[in-house]
Amino acid sequence: MIHLNDLNIAISGVRPRRFIHISDQHIAVHFPGDTPEYVKYAEFYAAAWGTEGKSSYENFEDFLSLAVEEKPDALTIAGDLVDACSVSNVRYLIEKFRDFPVEYLYVYGNHEPEAHGPVWLDEKMRNQAEDARLVGKYPEFWVRDFGDLLIIGADDSERTVTASVLEKIRKELSRGIPSLVVIHAPLSIPPFDEEVRKKVEDCNYYLFGHEKPSELTREFYDLLTSEKSPVYGILSGHVHFCSETEYQPGRKQMTAAPGWGWRITING
Repeated sequence: MIHLNDLNIAISGVRPRRFIHISDQHIAVHFPGDTPEYVKYAEFYAAAWGTEGKSSYENFEDFLSLAVEEKPDALTIAGDLVDACSVSNVRYLIEKFRDFPVEYLYVYGNHEPEAHGPVWLDEKMRNQAEDARLVGKYPEFWVRDFGDLLIIGADDSERTVTASVLEKIRKELSRGIPSLVVIHAPLSIPPFDEEVRKKVEDCNYYLFGHEKPSELTREFYDLLTSEKSPVYGILSGHVHFCSETEYQPGRKQMTAAPGWGWRITING
């Protein structure tokens, strides 16, 4: 069973828009011909990441069905769509996203590092997966420009960003267009949000956790959270629970989780 939280964001000068945001589906599927070891893995993790009697891929399909029904401007996905990069998991996603009528915007999570160089796929499937934007370099950084609103995706799956990503997002934000940013690891838990903090023992699940962050990470954090930033919302995942926190007064960071997502309305 899936759950959807609602959040309305007011942004002056932006046309009304709707987005569905998900993360950490941890899909694990198998097909005829897979090895017994892989079948055992897929069945275990499909159940482990499922909710209320449904497997992880059944929840994912319910989110897809909801998106088709509600027709949002886009479906945003903040990584860990698969539990592991495998031929069967990628084959499954290619089939689900083939002719999918809703635009989907996807960044990598820490469970998808092999997707950067998918040598384990044959050439035909690799080409299909690259066309579907499921593997390759596409998810490192992207921008969906709606004219009056930007949706920006940045890869922080290793709890840092590259100099290239930092340079690109700084350039996009300098345009001053209201933006939503999709990342896998959330920025941080605000110090005052003790209720949320207690849900995670390891704050290193956050981009700006207890470890000393790199200079690139610090610049990225400051860029997104400064008072003058045009970023009005951050859509993330990774921590495996659903939350809503403020990083600036009135500006929200949302985390999605297995079976839990967000319906985000702009000026609804």
